[in-house]
Amino acid sequence: MQPATVKKWHTVAFRRFWRWRSYGKGGRPSISEELQGLIYQMSKENPLWSAERIRDTLTLLQYNPPCEDTIRKYMFKPRNLRKRSTTWLPFLRNHVDASWAIYFFTVTTLNFATLYVFLVLDHGRREVLHFAITRLHTWIGSSSNCVNRCPLAYSPGIFSGTMTASTAVAYVHFWTAVA
Repeated sequence: MQPATVKKWHTVAFRRFWRWRSYGKGGRPSISEELQGLIYQMSKENPLWSAERIRDTLTLLQYNPPCEDTIRKYMFKPRNLRKRSTTWLPFLRNHVDASWAIYFFTVTTLNFATLYVFLVLDHGRREVLHFAITRLHTWIGSSSNCVNRCPLAYSPGIFSGTMTASTAVAYVHFWTAVA
């Protein structure tokens, strides 16, 4: 007798034991196909009825109805009744001329110095409106820098980008100064 044979017998016995042990116990009792069809028909003909209303109606019709969760399982489920809302892609296409992107991020150099980068992009023209790099984060994050460095002929309506706590105030001042 090989060790693999004994292991295989043990594995098969283990599976059979636990299959027998967990078979067919518990759970909700199944309902008849007639009742399933009646629930489906009632929910399809009366789309405003809830599972509770269908349960009450089945009780009035002298059926022994299941709980509301089981009724919801067999109810008619309509498909795509609501008109889909506008997704992000059409929104961005419609507002590309009125949107700017503002990015404020850091770059670590080879000698581990930190550089602060401020970038303003115009989505409509696909051009960089302003680009600044400095070692002093107070200079780049100031609201006067945002207003003075960007051309005021543009009137952005929508901003997107990354903001940090130090640029949140500058963002608000920039928005009120330009708009």
